[in-house]
Amino acid sequence: MNAFSFVMAARSWTNVPKQRICTTVFPSFTKRSISDTSGAIINFRTDACAGQINEVNYLEHVQLVLDIVYPIRGHLSIFVVSPQGTRTQLLKVRREDKSPAGFRHWPFMSVHTWAENPKGVWQLEVDDKSGRMEGINGIINNITLVVYGTTEQPAHYATSSRRDVRDDFVTNNRKDIDDLWLQRVKRLINDRALQRADYIDGAMRYLDAVNQIRKRSTLRSYTVSEFVSR
Repeated sequence: MNAFSFVMAARSWTNVPKQRICTTVFPSFTKRSISDTSGAIINFRTDACAGQINEVNYLEHVQLVLDIVYPIRGHLSIFVVSPQGTRTQLLKVRREDKSPAGFRHWPFMSVHTWAENPKGVWQLEVDDKSGRMEGINGIINNITLVVYGTTEQPAHYATSSRRDVRDDFVTNNRKDIDDLWLQRVKRLINDRALQRADYIDGAMRYLDAVNQIRKRSTLRSYTVSEFVSR
């Protein structure tokens, strides 16, 4: 490491603006019922503390604090959609989590909306994606949105070329990994290995994840039945 270069860089270094934290609560929130046959979509608005000292215009990360009662919390899948349309998975189905405790004031965090403006209407999607149809029911009791970021635009946002190149690199690598796993699922089906329940679970979970990614990027989505029919 070159200590001199570190010192010279530090002398002209531009810090990011001071971090601000804005919490939006919903005192008149209407509780929503959910079940293994019917999920819930909840729209909620924030002004990100506009006009206050802790106003957030440029996101770093968000926390969605949820209070959900559900008999088998591992069945739940949770997504949030930002005002700019970015869809983020906060929780996927966890088939081994059979806890009846639900989520009591549980914070779910994401950096997926980095650099976006948080002002506007957000959307919460909660569904039981287990496919079990066991007749169970639950309630979404409350939500709280906490946004972390800055009021002023960070200086490095003005030079986004490096970030764009990195995003392209990550996207291309993600597609390569997706294609590799899709080939593995096809091979499992051809070898009739999907007779094992754990392999079926793994294949279904992976295909669901790939489909969510490809819905956002307008690429093709896949199902197990499509592979079987070939």
